Amino acid sequence: MAGPVNAVLRTSAKGQAEPSMNEIATFNATGVAAPDSGELPHSIEAEQQLLGAILTNNDIFDRIASVVRAEHFYDPVHRLIYETAAARIQKNALASPVTLKAFIGDDPGLAELGGPAYLVRLAGAAISSYAARDYAQMIHDLAVRRDLIAVGQEIAEKAAKVDVESDPKDQIVDAEQKLYKLAEQGQSETGFQSFLKAVTDAVNVANAAYQRDGGLAGMSTGLVDMRARYYDPATARFLGRDPLELLPTMPDPYSYGANRPLLFVDRLGLSPTSPE
Repeated sequence: MAGPVNAVLRTSAKGQAEPSMNEIATFNATGVAAPDSGELPHSIEAEQQLLGAILTNNDIFDRIASVVRAEHFYDPVHRLIYETAAARIQKNALASPVTLKAFIGDDPGLAELGGPAYLVRLAGAAISSYAARDYAQMIHDLAVRRDLIAVGQEIAEKAAKVDVESDPKDQIVDAEQKLYKLAEQGQSETGFQSFLKAVTDAVNVANAAYQRDGGLAGMSTGLVDMRARYYDPATARFLGRDPLELLPTMPDPYSYGANRPLLFVDRLGLSPTSPE
């Protein structure tokens, strides 16, 4: 793995010095920008070194494809590089600094970072293959944090704006939906598991099934399966129509025992009779 490259400092919009993107920054152990920088959580170093690993060993892409996607990259040029490399790898084509040059060499964003030479520097700063998945998970988690901040800001802005047509309860429901959607998108696949863990999980599932004594997992609905339709004891009514309906005078095909189940039974679903 190539050693760290000295970063050229540039001045940000807030007057703070930050490493130039046309150089490979020394990796920050925390992986996150300083909390007082006012920027969203991200790690340019992790993105650079993961992209370098992919460009030098395309097999790494298969290990991290289920964890990180192009939209998880903070820098737009890095998103473009990852997206282009992924498209070529998925077509069983080589993705390297040389091959990607033909597709994104004229990109204005890449030109600001040094052009195709930036791709070569990425490859020179590649991490080891065993660490690629950890870097991908870091990039994924930071992207989720940025989305969470965006949702929080939107919730705060809506709550601060007093509008007659904007009910607080509706805002809560909308916030819950956004957070639920973010939680679903934030879940990444677990990837390969060790044989011991897989066996342990299988034994636990089998043991839980044995404890249920053949019953199904989950919460019971309380409905009674009458084969042709379900019966709800709480309301003394069937949930479906009587499949026979032989009696043309049947008042209600959904009822049971003339709606008096304590006094009448109707085992065949044809007519209520007294149990005596």
